[in-house]
Amino acid sequence: MKHSPDSTMLPYEVEEGLTTLGDRVSAVRRTLGWTQEDLAAKAGVNKKTVLNVEHGRPSVGIGHLLNILWALDLIGELLPALAKLGKTDEAVSLLERSLPKRIRGTRS
Repeated sequence: MKHSPDSTMLPYEVEEGLTTLGDRVSAVRRTLGWTQEDLAAKAGVNKKTVLNVEHGRPSVGIGHLLNILWALDLIGELLPALAKLGKTDEAVSLLERSLPKRIRGTRS
């Protein structure tokens, strides 16, 4: 099992998810015949970021990760899953409909 770069351990499911995602990114990149440098250029990140994603390291920013998924044409698979977050339970859905559209801070 991998260990996170800081002193705390990540939950097993998180580490497995990062590893699986990294493996998938690497496989798709290689299927396309791209080097890590090619993917980095297309995604607008540096090669070290691509390397960190492929190794399942948790330090990669979400924006960089999404850029890499976009460059590999994988983002379309992720967006429907993100749209479903928090909407699987009827109670959450009901609560969501009752929430105000915006929250304003207090005036001073």
